[in-house]
Amino acid sequence: MRKPSDSSIKPKHNVRDSVFTDMTSRRKYAFRLYRALHPEDATVTEDDVKIVTLRRVFTNGPYNDFAINVRDKVVIMVEAQATKSDNVVVRLFIYLGLYWTRVFAGKIGRKLFGSKRVKLAKPEMYVLYSNNLTNLPKKLSLRKLFFDNDPDAPDLVAKVVSGDPDAETKTIIDEFAYFERVYAEQLANKDLPLEEAIFNTVEICVKEGVLADYLNETRGEVENIMKQSREHDLRTLAQIDEAVEEAVEETKKKMRKANAKRVTEMRKSVAKNLLSLGSLPVADIARATGLSLASVNQLSKAL
Repeated sequence: MRKPSDSSIKPKHNVRDSVFTDMTSRRKYAFRLYRALHPEDATVTEDDVKIVTLRRVFTNGPYNDFAINVRDKVVIMVEAQATKSDNVVVRLFIYLGLYWTRVFAGKIGRKLFGSKRVKLAKPEMYVLYSNNLTNLPKKLSLRKLFFDNDPDAPDLVAKVVSGDPDAETKTIIDEFAYFERVYAEQLANKDLPLEEAIFNTVEICVKEGVLADYLNETRGEVENIMKQSREHDLRTLAQIDEAVEEAVEETKKKMRKANAKRVTEMRKSVAKNLLSLGSLPVADIARATGLSLASVNQLSKAL
């Protein structure tokens, strides 16, 4: 296989989530994901699916991984997670509020202040966890996790899903799990440059017919997503290392200062004891304790 330029930097852990977000931003793959979540809905078509994923407008603005509206009757939001986190259900709660804010923006928002009940698409929340995670719960409840199951607290329940890379007939979720596993296996080879690990992952998946149409259509984009993630990782790691180094140096300075102060206090204590004997010259006490002559004279006056 092709051997690109060498690099020992690993991509960030959520690079797979970035690929997931890119893939599902295209309606035909969003449709396939909906069918994987709702195999019983045989009448839905690709035209019934409208992507409503929140996109980041400002650098620190909120955004989510995947959201679709189906026939204006249901809104589905999915967050892809590489690690376990209860906070994902809080994010989903926020995203739902932002979605409703967008739905009722402008003139239509006046309906919220009317007496007639507004129509809402039924929300469905999902957390897509990496296939290598174990002991996953079936659901995540905002009320249960954060409010001790207080019946008066607001609630949002997210279903937990995880693909099976070994499934004989794979849904797009299973295919993504397979892609994820292949990528992890490539990264496990410490001698393999990152670019080659990326290239091999795409080649293996295409050969096995896993996400083949998406990867063939967007091969360059997928590789760039992973490479950009690595560059982001480089900057982040450099910033973390710099911050840690500064913190360590500051701590060392404080410790040296504190130790110097303790040593000085000990020397003063010894000097006071020697001065109290009244038999040693001040100059000798200064030499013995390492204090300056002025300091010992000052201590002598204070006695």
